[in-house]
Amino acid sequence: MCLKEVNKLSEQDLRPPVWVGHVLLETDRLADTAEFMRKLGMRQIIQRPEVAVLELRGGTHLVLIAKLEVIAGKAPFDLMVENLSETHKRFTGLGLVPTAIERVSPEHEGFTVQEPAGHVITFYSNHVSGRPV
Repeated sequence: MCLKEVNKLSEQDLRPPVWVGHVLLETDRLADTAEFMRKLGMRQIIQRPEVAVLELRGGTHLVLIAKLEVIAGKAPFDLMVENLSETHKRFTGLGLVPTAIERVSPEHEGFTVQEPAGHVITFYSNHVSGRPV
């Protein structure tokens, strides 16, 4: 493919030209946390004794890093889903015990769920622009 063809394809792609590449989460229960993330709907890319990489929508990768000890708390990222209510029902059906859905801002409703190492992940309703992302 020549450069002119590549440029033409890029001009037709209406998505923003950048996205989040990687987000990190340390865990003292790597296998359990990786399995939990797969239950949420992430796609496994790499699974090694010291690291697991899972793929999210948009090509973002969650990198799970094995540590002997972690301080559990609020995860350093949040997640957005297309249908918050259906996601909540699915998670409940999987036994993940999400909190109740609440209005958290004028733009979002949300709930939280705790992963095996103790990090609390917030899930928000979708409010993308309606343009290709």
